[in-house]
Amino acid sequence: MKELKVDGAVEARVESNIQRGSGLGSSSALVNALILALCRLFELEVSPLEILRMNARVSLRCGISFTGAMDDAGASLLGGFVVTDNEKMELIRHDAEEMRGNRAAILIPNWGRKEVTLEKMRSGDTSIVEAAFELAKDGMYCEAMKLNSDYCCAVLNYPDEPVRIAEKAGLCAGLSGNGPTYVAYGTSQGLGKIIGEWTGFGKVILTTIPKNPSYEL
Repeated sequence: MKELKVDGAVEARVESNIQRGSGLGSSSALVNALILALCRLFELEVSPLEILRMNARVSLRCGISFTGAMDDAGASLLGGFVVTDNEKMELIRHDAEEMRGNRAAILIPNWGRKEVTLEKMRSGDTSIVEAAFELAKDGMYCEAMKLNSDYCCAVLNYPDEPVRIAEKAGLCAGLSGNGPTYVAYGTSQGLGKIIGEWTGFGKVILTTIPKNPSYEL
């Protein structure tokens, strides 16, 4: 990779319809967009893995993530399910085909985001998170989402009703990041079953998962 040197500050103005502090990985998506824009501007050839590692380093240096959030960055850049070792900045697994073209629902609840600290995130039985990670590495993503949500909802004091409603409809669902947003994905028929109940909690956005990601591995 060619070395990039920029003298002075660079200012960027970004417009997005993703709500800040929603747990949807908007910060990682933003950093991805900035890295790609600069690479294209200076005609640099950068591999997807290099982009994700740059994103993680920027996120840590700017203090917008406890871990570097390479997993969030990977999902934004590559699409689909992404499993990473954030400490080692390694991509462990990526599966996208089964999700592409499916429908998804995003619940932005009426309640605000809880205070998130490292101490609070580590205050519960962290073996639950470790089990979720092992399930994700084995490609059991729905089960991993459920366990992760069980843990995060408990330590952050978020209700788990939206997740349970989606699971009863046969959907994969969970708290997104550190919340307060929830996500579910599956068929249009399945999502249609939960809209009425989910709207009782807040704003629901229906969307289609892109068939073509920003980058292919």
